[in-house]
Amino acid sequence: MILRSGPYATFGSDVQVRVGTKRNGQHQFYYPDASVSCDSVKADVEMALILSTQAELAWFEQVTLLVIVRRIMENKYARFLHEQPDAFADPWVAEEMSVLMRLNISVLKTHKKQQHEMRLQAGQEWARAELRNKRYA
Repeated sequence: MILRSGPYATFGSDVQVRVGTKRNGQHQFYYPDASVSCDSVKADVEMALILSTQAELAWFEQVTLLVIVRRIMENKYARFLHEQPDAFADPWVAEEMSVLMRLNISVLKTHKKQQHEMRLQAGQEWARAELRNKRYA
């Protein structure tokens, strides 16, 4: 995927995207993890302010591609686990994706544990400071 230098804007998961119309005539919406709009005048101004150099644009294109590919692979892996053992054409890819997902979960658990320890330590320091303040008050 390559985004040309025309006007476009990126949006996060809080933006709904209309993907079609249901049989009953109502619009069908989806909340993707990321989306890009290529038809907004406002987007041209925003992107000019954010991505002012060719290097920044190249970085943006690469990050966007990585995010989209990651989501596609995560969704394929979820299908592989739950519904479709043949979601990946190559069994080696399925195994490698399994390893990557386990690593990702491990990193997330480690990060949560570190955050918990930091909050716990901050709470203990706050409690000690409160005790010191009460003794000298």
